[in-house]
Amino acid sequence: MESLHRISKSDLERFLETPEELLRESEEIQIAVATFSETPRSLLEVLTNSDCSTVVEVARLHVNWVDEERGDFREAVSEVLLDKDLGENDRLAVELMRFAPVAPEFLSEWVPFRCLIQGLKNEYMPLRYRLKLLERLSEKGEIEGRLKVAESSETPVSILEQLARDSDETICQTVATNPSLPFNSLLELARNSSARVKLNIAYKSSYGNTPATPRELLEILAEDESEQVRAKVAEHPDTPVDILVRLANDSSRDVKSKLTANLNTPVEVLTRLGLEENLVNQRNPNTPRIALAQAVRNMKSKALADFLKHPVQGSQMPSSTLAQLATNTNSSVRYRVACHPNTTATVLRQLARDSYIATIRAVASNHNTFPETLEVLSTNPDFTTRHSVVNNPNVPPRVLAQIVMSSCVSGNQPNQTVDMLKSAFPGNNNDVCSLNVDNIVKYT
Repeated sequence: MESLHRISKSDLERFLETPEELLRESEEIQIAVATFSETPRSLLEVLTNSDCSTVVEVARLHVNWVDEERGDFREAVSEVLLDKDLGENDRLAVELMRFAPVAPEFLSEWVPFRCLIQGLKNEYMPLRYRLKLLERLSEKGEIEGRLKVAESSETPVSILEQLARDSDETICQTVATNPSLPFNSLLELARNSSARVKLNIAYKSSYGNTPATPRELLEILAEDESEQVRAKVAEHPDTPVDILVRLANDSSRDVKSKLTANLNTPVEVLTRLGLEENLVNQRNPNTPRIALAQAVRNMKSKALADFLKHPVQGSQMPSSTLAQLATNTNSSVRYRVACHPNTTATVLRQLARDSYIATIRAVASNHNTFPETLEVLSTNPDFTTRHSVVNNPNVPPRVLAQIVMSSCVSGNQPNQTVDMLKSAFPGNNNDVCSLNVDNIVKYT
């Protein structure tokens, strides 16, 4: 079967002013234009006068032509296809199926599965036709077609149940995530399928419009021999607390590690895993202070810097622990302490004198920093530090004005001064370049 020439809307533009030029193009180009869903009626009218009978037929069956000439689009398509021989019928039907409601009965068994998949994407194909295409794809040997059926939200339950028993693991993996798959089929997969299929079942969660994973499924998966499956249950947002408590005694360290990230894991479990097994997740706001403090004491500098990175809102990290880390010999650790929302103003004042410029910039950005400390940093020769001071909500208006004024009269690059002014006067961004010292003094 010949492949169709592909065109876009922009390809049509050269024919709009002189539509007759279209008849000088090859048959392949003419058919491509006739089958393009956005072809206007003016071009279709020209194509109905083509010397190629196939082009004429396709043009007359275009939705933009048929809608005005005849009332029933499906009837018009069916009438043409009924008069065709098998081979010719298949070629025309496939071309029409890109934009017309072609009944699957007109497609012989020799039509490639990719053409059937293309038919599923046709917005003019009624649901009853799409269901028949899904049924045909489910019966074909090609895995790509069955995968399309397994993931479709329109696939009938009976076909999904059939695919859940498919011998191909990839098919079972895909159908396991289909929200329309019946619970009994999910249970069967959870009990008897491979670890990869079970992982896909465990991935289903209550996010968005997806129903919560049933407890019975999670009960089965929590006892699975695969460590990966049990670990997925341990981090699953729908896993009941009693199952999480049971998994805290799992032999796998990975399973326990996943528990420390689950927001539903009880604090008692998080405390025990932290103190007894040194398993702590600082991204979990429920992780207790005592577990975080012990974890930090046992870490080397590089691991410590990574551990403190991107602290979660509501972190229980003790400020006393951060105060101890502020004197760490590793500059990356001190930088992370300066960034942390739990670091006290007193410790930040100490870090404002750090030798590492990134730490000083972090102090200037930290919302816990004393106004007095920000005033000291406002005279720092580093532009980025002064810029961070300007953006800090704790900066006094007097200090703010001094920074901007000194920036205007200093040797800063013009774009640096503009950036500083934009930060200091967000309401004046459109006219920032026209600001002068008199304007600035008003804000002091």
